[in-house]
Amino acid sequence: MADLESGNLTKDQIDLKKEPWIYFHYPQSPDLRHNLKVTGPRRTIDEVLYRDYTRTVCIVSTNGLADFLSHWESCDKWLDE
Repeated sequence: MADLESGNLTKDQIDLKKEPWIYFHYPQSPDLRHNLKVTGPRRTIDEVLYRDYTRTVCIVSTNGLADFLSHWESCDKWLDE
């Protein structure tokens, strides 16, 4: 657990590994929110907040570009359905 006063972690508390690319989720201000109306079944409050106020970007290393693009190429299958 992080030190409550500083928020710091010791090296033995962290298990880091290199990844070719990652998703980064960040909160979006209500003023910058999209105007799309979402239809469908009602969801829990955490699902609604995540869907409406969280944005995702991919961070890709130069060495991970081919892996990233091949991931999205395989996702085309469900877009065609």
